[in-house]
Amino acid sequence: MQVKFIIVLFFISFSVSQVSSQNINLKGSIKDSLGQVLPNTNVLAKPLTNAADFQFAISGTEGKYSLKLQKSHSYELSVTHLGFNKIVDTISLEDDTQRNFTLQNSTEQLDEVIIETEMAVIVKEDTITYRTDQFKTGEERKLRDVLKKLPGMKVDRAGNVTVNGKPVTKLMVDGKAFFTGDEKLAVNNIPADAIGEVEALDNYSEIAFLKGLEDSNRMALNIKLKEGKKRFLFGDVAAAGGIKNRYKLNPTLFYYSPKTAVNIIGDLNNTGQKSFTFKDYIDFEGGYDKATNSNNLNLVRDNFSQFLRQDDFKFQKNQFLAGSISQELIPYLEFNAYSIVNKSLTRRGKSTNLDYLSDVENQETRMNRNREESNFSISKLKLEYDNLSSVNYKANTIIKTSDANTIEGLQSETNNRENLNLRTQQTRITSAYHKKSQPINNSLIHI
Repeated sequence: MQVKFIIVLFFISFSVSQVSSQNINLKGSIKDSLGQVLPNTNVLAKPLTNAADFQFAISGTEGKYSLKLQKSHSYELSVTHLGFNKIVDTISLEDDTQRNFTLQNSTEQLDEVIIETEMAVIVKEDTITYRTDQFKTGEERKLRDVLKKLPGMKVDRAGNVTVNGKPVTKLMVDGKAFFTGDEKLAVNNIPADAIGEVEALDNYSEIAFLKGLEDSNRMALNIKLKEGKKRFLFGDVAAAGGIKNRYKLNPTLFYYSPKTAVNIIGDLNNTGQKSFTFKDYIDFEGGYDKATNSNNLNLVRDNFSQFLRQDDFKFQKNQFLAGSISQELIPYLEFNAYSIVNKSLTRRGKSTNLDYLSDVENQETRMNRNREESNFSISKLKLEYDNLSSVNYKANTIIKTSDANTIEGLQSETNNRENLNLRTQQTRITSAYHKKSQPINNSLIHI
């Protein structure tokens, strides 16, 4: 037993050492030609193959940096700082390495904007700006693919985004909310070639002049479009098919200009995938705090909520369409409208075998079948005035409609030694048409 324990312990230790040996550390300090430390210097390691990931670091107040790289992989290492010449080198390391850099003052007279484009990442107070072209390889199709390559950002399968472990709660395009600000619709639909920069805004506040005055712990993303994409129309259609006649069709259309933004997203599939989830619905209504309020408990019990939480079906077909428009009417006054429509067909089935203990052996098989056709729509209108300095006024209303028809069938087969009895029962349940319109909500902040 002791011999086995020693062997197992050796194997675990060997495995751990093998895994840890795949990563090596590159660290050092960065100074200028006079020997002064240079904080906030970008150090970017760009892999020369697809087998490794981008690695990025910013030097601290003492000019020190640290990167974790993969052993025996080739990287293009670039060191950049505003006002200094860029250092570029190719490295492939086998062991932990310390390397110091000395940057020389730039002698060229360039506009500050041109110099900044060489920086992969710029950190300024609570804002991190990523120059996405520095991280793209040309294989990216959607925003999701770009975000995955940015240091500190992660995107899960559902489309939720985190920045340095902090979840993103709102997403904007050129400062305007994308639909209701839900990041999942954006990361799966905005084309990668339209993205110029990504701004991560920590401690984000909906009201600009309250930033720094209120205790906000929110993280937001602002997607800045390329200069050539400031006024344009674009879209695409993604289609897929599979066995058992499964299909998925995803058309998108976007229009952007300095004062107008229009987004249209469609999703037709019979794979059971929902483009609009229960969490999206709660966020659309104002978040969990509002949904769990005693006056809004019906929000989590209504037909729409029940449908969005369904996951026990045999077959489901969804036809989803979402649209939004954001229009600047006059300076500081903006109108926003969002509308989401979903039509679905859901089939469920359940089989139950029952054995009755009696003098006569008796068995029963029950088959429950359910077919539900449902239509839901939810729309939101908002008018907002914000002069960015002292006044913020909002008025909004939500309109919801729902219509559902359900057919339930029960089939029972009873089998014993003396006879076979087949009993079929079918019932039809049709829900009433529901329509809900919330009154206009007003809010005014003035300082």
